[in-house]
Amino acid sequence: VVEPFAVRLDRGNAAGIVAGFDVVVDGVDNFAARFVVADACEAARKPLVSAGVLAFYGWLTVLEPWKAGPDGILNPGLRHLLRRPEQERAGAETGILGVVPGILGTLAAAEVLKLVAGVGQPLVRRMLSVDLTDMSFDSTGYERDPVTDGLP
Repeated sequence: VVEPFAVRLDRGNAAGIVAGFDVVVDGVDNFAARFVVADACEAARKPLVSAGVLAFYGWLTVLEPWKAGPDGILNPGLRHLLRRPEQERAGAETGILGVVPGILGTLAAAEVLKLVAGVGQPLVRRMLSVDLTDMSFDSTGYERDPVTDGLP
């Protein structure tokens, strides 16, 4: 079921939109909106499947920062990965190869199915990096950064 929202996502309406779903996938094209979605998901305790693309590259992860991992430490949130929204400017003019969003979207859908079905190991605390220039896929672990806790 596809439910369109004829509104611009912002801090004022994000919580209401996110509340109606079990899992959220961010398909946004800017860091400001990405942080709005991540903050709303964290507040509502909704898993966020987050992906980004640039040129021939992409990344994918699952964020559940209200849950503790096996080590008892809370999982990282988006602000532990992307500390400064200004980072988006670095690649703003590079562009995107059209197939990259399709590939990352398909991988994101697989993460949603894993979360909903309770199958496999979601990409929590792991980031899948995709490089289509040499067709490589790499998974890298990451941890919560206490320096970023509490930052806006």
